[in-house]
Amino acid sequence: LRTVKALGLLQESRNYEALKRSTIGVFAQSDKLYDASFEDEGRTGPRWLLEDRLRGAADASVHNFEHGFVAVKNRNTRSQKTKNEDLTGCWSSEIEWFNSEAAFRQNPAENKKVASELSDRLGLLALLQKIDKVFCKHLNDHWVPNEMTAIDIEVAEITTNLGVVEGALTRLQQSGVLHVVDVLRAKGPKDECCLVRNMHDRLVAHVFTDQNLEKIS
Repeated sequence: LRTVKALGLLQESRNYEALKRSTIGVFAQSDKLYDASFEDEGRTGPRWLLEDRLRGAADASVHNFEHGFVAVKNRNTRSQKTKNEDLTGCWSSEIEWFNSEAAFRQNPAENKKVASELSDRLGLLALLQKIDKVFCKHLNDHWVPNEMTAIDIEVAEITTNLGVVEGALTRLQQSGVLHVVDVLRAKGPKDECCLVRNMHDRLVAHVFTDQNLEKIS
């Protein structure tokens, strides 16, 4: 893992400590990782190093991501059997391989037990679940608080504007302008000229009153 370019770039980042909390390591071709001499070395299975890395028991200096690593099986696009598989079929065959093949142990029962223990770190579905978790955490930690702050500011502005409108309506009511408008609507065109002139005079008086008040304040 020390020679992987992506990890090298990550460790060189100024925000390395923060990035570790949102980074997911992916072994994209875990089925290609095979140690033929594992028995001579006293290892547990042909992919003992993959198992150790998934468990966090290897490469301690780089295996410190909050979300750990996920192993996915290589999808052979040259195979007539698998190249046209949809995602559901791909997930199914992938999990079947981890459970039934000698991925971690030569003994089928032992291999299935290990696959069960590592189920949250095996396959595309496990990877998608981890990605979903990372996105949700980021939204809850950053996006949601920022949006709630923006909403609070907008609510405060709307509340202030409503107070201004209510105050204006109250002053209009007190000045009798709204009463004139109601009368105009009730009377119809017959006395329209007189009522409009009356309303105009009251509006002018109201405006000048407000202007005077503003000058005094």
